[in-house]
Amino acid sequence: MAQLRAVAPDVVAIDTDEAIVARNDGVWPDMARKNEVLIPAVLDDAERLDEVIVLNSFSLAEWTARLRASFTIVLLDLPADEQARRDEQRFAEEGWTNREWFDWHRQEVAAQRDAGLFDHVVDAARPVEDVAADLLRLLGR
Repeated sequence: MAQLRAVAPDVVAIDTDEAIVARNDGVWPDMARKNEVLIPAVLDDAERLDEVIVLNSFSLAEWTARLRASFTIVLLDLPADEQARRDEQRFAEEGWTNREWFDWHRQEVAAQRDAGLFDHVVDAARPVEDVAADLLRLLGR
């Protein structure tokens, strides 16, 4: 079962990156294992819950569509310039980047948006408190 974090009395959150690492003995897996074994298992965990927030920095359309069959899907939309700024900050602080995926990821998000897979879009460039307030409103809290 994925690592769960209570965010409200009847709502839990699953951070997919944390759940992937936990299911893989504390190590980030290769892409094939991640995409073919671990993500499907994390999605299984999410689908067993009544109310869940799945935090994921990346999702293939098939994963989004799978979750959308049971849940409301919210895109935390981050403009490209803010994404680049945060990546530069992470590189300076932590020494790693995933910039090689940015263009592909943005294309995947655009395709999912065009396919109508997002029920709501929230501007994630705003202060975290404002983003959290929007999410809570969407939960009816």
